[in-house]
This record gives sequence, structure tokens and C-alpha cells, in this order.
Amino acid sequence: MNSKLEILKRIKSFDLKEHPLPSVPSFDFSGNRIDLFRTQLEKNGARLTDGFSQDFIVKNFGQDCKIISCYSGFEGNVDQSALINPRDLEGVEVGILKAEFGVAENGALWVEFAGLPFRVVPFIVDHLVVVLSATAILSNMHEAYKQIRLRESGFGCFISGPSKTADIEQSLVIGAHGPLSFHVLLVD
Repeated sequence: MNSKLEILKRIKSFDLKEHPLPSVPSFDFSGNRIDLFRTQLEKNGARLTDGFSQDFIVKNFGQDCKIISCYSGFEGNVDQSALINPRDLEGVEVGILKAEFGVAENGALWVEFAGLPFRVVPFIVDHLVVVLSATAILSNMHEAYKQIRLRESGFGCFISGPSKTADIEQSLVIGAHGPLSFHVLLVD
């Protein structure tokens, strides 16, 4: 018998007892979720604005910018039916999406990609705008993981601010691997 089989035979002979998983304590939060969410978003380099309007888009990005909107409350000027592959998104400046929920403890937003033409949309645009319902702000990641339904949506991710890195000469670079700016519009 070779040494590999001998090792596997010995492992199988061990009498391993099963132990119950530890219980996860409740991490209740009694403060103002919106205030904490706003604070954490700002620490991440994002901006939180109350309400959604056409004026917000024009004021922040100009009237002639190319906008892809995957949010039903706003129609962009990029024809999504004409998009064949992700390269067709070149030159799109603003992406507007809807978040399923936000997390107050870290300012992250859960975005499901079922309604996007390509998964790359939130990462390839220059400016990302995410619309979030004020009633969909959860206290912490424990609550967030209970809400994720990947079997239904297929794919999603947490986004918590504009792209940034500080690994090159310890200089902070915004927009190195994704959006230059990240805006969250709180509705309801």
C-alpha cells in the first residue's frame, strides 16, 4: 500500500464526533439606520441624496451624457435592445440601478443583476447611481445575508462606494477599477 492510501485509511479510522454549530447572537441596533448608513457611505466615498429626480441627473452629470438606466423610474438614453456585448457600453458615463437593500453598519448596497443587460454595468460606467428605498436599510450584515436570494436572481453583489485603491506608492486613486463616483438616492 502506498503512503497516500495509508494516510487516507488512517483518517477514515478516526472516531470524529459531530459538534453542534455555535449559535449566532442577535446584533440588535436601536439607533437611526439612515443616519448610520449615511455616515458609512460618506466614509466609503459615496454620497447619499434624498429623493430621485431628473434634475439630480442633469445637475450632477450634464444634459448630454450617455445614461444607461436599469431603474424603472428613469429612462436613460442608451438603447439597451441594441447592446450585443459589454463592449457596446463604451462611452456610457452614467449607470442607474436599483438596490434591493442597504446595510447601515458598513454602507454597502446589495444589487441583483437580473435586470441588467450585462453584469459589468455597475463597474464600467464613470458614475454609478443606485436608487434605494429608505425602508430597505438593514442594520447589519447578519440581516443582509438572510435577505439574499441568489437562487431567484442568479447573481448579485455588495457595492459600497466608488472604486479606489491605495496600493501604488500609497497614493489613493479613485476610479482605478470602476466608477469615479457613487451616488445613492434614497426614495420613499
